[in-house]
This record gives sequence, C-alpha cells and structure tokens, in this order.
Amino acid sequence: MVHRNQIKEMRKANDVDQSIVDSLHSLIDAKQNLPGDVPQKERDSFLMVFGGHILFQTLYSAVEFDLFTRLWESKQLSLSEICKQLEIQKQPARILLLGLVNIGLLNRSVDGIYSNTPTADILLVKHSPKNLISYVKTQHHVMYRGMFHFHDSLKAFKNLGLEELEGNEPTLYQRLGHNPKVKQIFQDAMHELSEYANKDLAENVDFSDVKNLVD
Repeated sequence: MVHRNQIKEMRKANDVDQSIVDSLHSLIDAKQNLPGDVPQKERDSFLMVFGGHILFQTLYSAVEFDLFTRLWESKQLSLSEICKQLEIQKQPARILLLGLVNIGLLNRSVDGIYSNTPTADILLVKHSPKNLISYVKTQHHVMYRGMFHFHDSLKAFKNLGLEELEGNEPTLYQRLGHNPKVKQIFQDAMHELSEYANKDLAENVDFSDVKNLVD
C-alpha cells in the first residue's frame, strides 16, 4: 500500500509532475479520513471510483512501457533495472511502481525487488493468450476521451463524446476510420473480447440441436 512518508519524499522531488504526486496524496488522505461509520467494503468501492483516473492511467502507463512483459521475461527486477529498461529516471519510476503495487498488479519485496502478481501475468503480459492489453489501450485512446462528456450526453440524450474523434459521422466506428492507429487498437480490443465471449458461449450454451448459427 502507499504510505504517507513515501508521498512526502516524492513531493520534495523537482523532476516529476507535481500534479501526479498531489493526486496520489489526495487519494491517501481520502482513504485515511473517510468517516469511520462508512462500511469497509463500501469505502473501498468508493475509493476505487474516486481515484479511478489515477489508477487507470497508472495501469495504462505500465502497459505502454510493456513493463509487465519485461517483468515476466526477467521474473523480477530492481528499481535501477526497471529505470534502465524503461529509459526513465528513478523518481518517475518510483511513482509508477508505487501505484502498481498499491493496486495489486506488482509485488515488492522487502529489499525492493519487483515482480508481477498472478493477475498481471495473465491479463497484462503480451505472451499470455488471455491478455487484455489492446483493450486497456482502447480505454485510454477512445473511452476515456468520450466519457469526459458523459454528463452533457445524458442531458442532451446524444453521444457528445464523439466530438473527441475526428470527422462528422454519426457513429464511433465510422469516425475511427480517420485514425488508422486507433482503429487498429480498437479492432484488436474487440478481438480480445470476442475470444472471451465465444469461449463462454461455447461452454454455457447447448448447440447440439442447432443447425445454423449467425454471428
């Protein structure tokens, strides 16, 4: 878990985005200062929502660095080794690793050695057949941008999030055509989800009397 003294040390650094450190600090403050009569389960759920932007962007950054795959291939890495592989300075690396340990995607030993948790090995390593890497990238490039307009979309009864994407077409799929890179990320994500869905479909639906099936 994130500790207050670690956040204080980060605040003293001049080589890292102060807003990131402040966001982590506000999340810790909330965790410690919520009213005691709030049930623990509800408290944890609320904090996952309250700090969602911090937690997701921490995850996305690690995915972009391919950190989970690097750790899987090496089994474990020290802070210095991670800095070298990611080509970033120690202070930004500490912030990234602190967040990943806090959300349960990395383990940190008492002597400061990092390794993946089982969840990370299954869902976030590119060699895993069950990885959801493309879907994480789609959330960042498409969903997060559109969800900024969620409140206004509810009032207008209209998908105003489309304004974040190039073009004037009425659907997400049409507008993605203006950005081939993001379109490919989206299609890869849909493929990942289809593999999961099709497996569940085959395991849970009896098709023994079905002669024709249309997708």
